[in-house]
Amino acid sequence: MKNVIAIDMGATNIRVGILNEQLEILEVIRERTSHEGNDALISQIIRLIHAVHYEKYHVSSITIGVPGRVRKDGFIDELPNIHVEKLDFVTPLEKEFHVPTYVINDAVAAGIAEAVAGSGKNDKSVFFVTISSGVGGSFFVDKQYTISSSEIGHTLFSYQNHYYEFEKIASGYGLLTLAKQNGLALQEGYEVFLGYQKQDPLCTKVYQDWLMLMHQFFSFIQDTFAPDVIVLTGGVMKSASIFFEDMKKMNAQSKLVPAYYDQDAGLVGAGCYGLQK
Repeated sequence: MKNVIAIDMGATNIRVGILNEQLEILEVIRERTSHEGNDALISQIIRLIHAVHYEKYHVSSITIGVPGRVRKDGFIDELPNIHVEKLDFVTPLEKEFHVPTYVINDAVAAGIAEAVAGSGKNDKSVFFVTISSGVGGSFFVDKQYTISSSEIGHTLFSYQNHYYEFEKIASGYGLLTLAKQNGLALQEGYEVFLGYQKQDPLCTKVYQDWLMLMHQFFSFIQDTFAPDVIVLTGGVMKSASIFFEDMKKMNAQSKLVPAYYDQDAGLVGAGCYGLQK
């Protein structure tokens, strides 16, 4: 049986796992993503791969999903939310582990999982969205990645007479900015949802503004790409029990569904990519 190493790298956490051909996660480890520069990030990945006992699985490849643009050869110009640039994972990892190494955008990786085997597997066209520390997206037609903006979170949206990159006001971190713009100092984005549950007036205002921004975002996706389904995952979806029904009502123009693989979508998608290669 073929096994692969899959890595899901976010601005907050990084996960390294071993997956088999059935897309089952055989082993996985998670820790906070290093923000101490290129060498520290590479060393962290190497250490975590060793920690999942990769030797006993005879892996055939390594695939890394990263939160940023990636060249076709796997070279990364910048990961803005991790504060690194000019980064080459391929050379050091192939030297250390002696297997082909691939680097792709994290939203593309997670989208592969959902379009091929997850919540969009029965749909012709799937737009995948991850809302976490940042916001990313990828578009699939007939289970194949097609033209889209994997960095859709950097699209400009207007709020209170100013323009912001969408993820700066709508992601997990963006919720803190949205709260601050309304005179509300919070430590974590999910506090907006908890405050709304408690009927706090300021949190309710921020919550309603966030839902309206999400409505504008989904309308933009629907008008531009006309997907059959929009699949959602990411850290913000951990609070979906509070907001998801409201979100669906506000976006009747789109079919919104949670990701089948939930928080594992990025890891499973990276593994799926490696198995396809």
